[in-house]
Amino acid sequence: MADFKHGSDAAQDIDVLVTARHHDEKAGKLPLRADELDTLIYALITLQGWTPFLGAGNYNSMRMNGGFSSRPQFRLAIERGSGAEFRRDVEVLTAGLGRIADEFRLRHDGADKPEHRLLWLPLWDDAPLPLSCVHPLALEVSRRVRLIERDGTLQLLRAGSKSMRVDASIWNGDVLDPWTPILVIDGRKALSAQPDTLGYRELPGLLFSRNKCELPLLALPAEHERSRSAKLIVQALAGGKGKTNGLLQREISMPASVTRRLGHEVVDLARRSQLFVDRASEMSGKVFRSALIQFVDGSDDVDWKNKDFDRATRSAVDDYERDVDEAFFPELFRSIDAGHDDQLAQVHWVQWLYTLAQRRLPVATEALPTRSPSRPFALARAERVLHGGARKHFGTWLAQARAEAQNEDTTESTR
Repeated sequence: MADFKHGSDAAQDIDVLVTARHHDEKAGKLPLRADELDTLIYALITLQGWTPFLGAGNYNSMRMNGGFSSRPQFRLAIERGSGAEFRRDVEVLTAGLGRIADEFRLRHDGADKPEHRLLWLPLWDDAPLPLSCVHPLALEVSRRVRLIERDGTLQLLRAGSKSMRVDASIWNGDVLDPWTPILVIDGRKALSAQPDTLGYRELPGLLFSRNKCELPLLALPAEHERSRSAKLIVQALAGGKGKTNGLLQREISMPASVTRRLGHEVVDLARRSQLFVDRASEMSGKVFRSALIQFVDGSDDVDWKNKDFDRATRSAVDDYERDVDEAFFPELFRSIDAGHDDQLAQVHWVQWLYTLAQRRLPVATEALPTRSPSRPFALARAERVLHGGARKHFGTWLAQARAEAQNEDTTESTR
């Protein structure tokens, strides 16, 4: 015990985000008391399985792609509630043990029955444990800590280590973790979440493009779940060198028609989702943003490359993008569930995007400056740019959407 020091007597000292020194989350919160051990357990789980590298002697989890990465969690929930979700995960893991064992033997030259499952039990000396001796579902420890009772209170002692607990750095986090997606472009590596990872531009590629990413076991439907609707739960603590970029969380409701495809038949989802991303990017950048810049400039000869105009309109564009992000997956899955082909799906999506832009423009301009002496005149010019840009980039789709709407009105009037 001689090398254990740096005691902590509060959970906030154990489980703390890497932030600036003046951040309001200060050490010393949540004192460790014998009647509140659940708080300590949660803090230890975070410390041992989710914290990044934090200086010499403080190493990260083997399930991360490098010391300054993160450990994402992607999983399906068929029924909600902690008990139902836990039971589902255990059942899927149990059913998948054979597949995990086969892959483990393939990776480690026939190694069978790895002996280490609780990584705090083997002797922790200077040398790391070989990955071939560690079960893929092992409960991990990354830091050397000891809990003692001193003067009637609990205290956590720490000691540094000379290496990672498990010798897995060459695997870049690809160690068969059942929650972690694996990127397969330019070698295999665990996903490292960034602030935009769960947004509509990045997430569809992770979920549906098997040339880009392999989903983990718990994010895939079991055979008996393929005919049921599900909730895909994705979360990660985005990090970096000496910083934390936020806890990212998203829940995506999937109809049975999408759940069924998620395991194997995702080519149409990958293609459709990319088309939706492309149309949204064009409407946001080429149509809505251009209309906003026209409003700010206020003249006939618009300075489209003016960086001040770009900065002024960025917040309004971000608001538009947030609305798109919220609707992206529901609209995408609605088109799949309705059996629409790519053309018809894009017609409905483009009409939705255009309607949003029309609704957002007058709201956005209320908070924007303009160089025009007349704000109503500047708004009229912005609306003209919006409509003209929509016709230029989306004329065919919008014309088809109008024709469909007219047909529906005619049908309705004849009833």
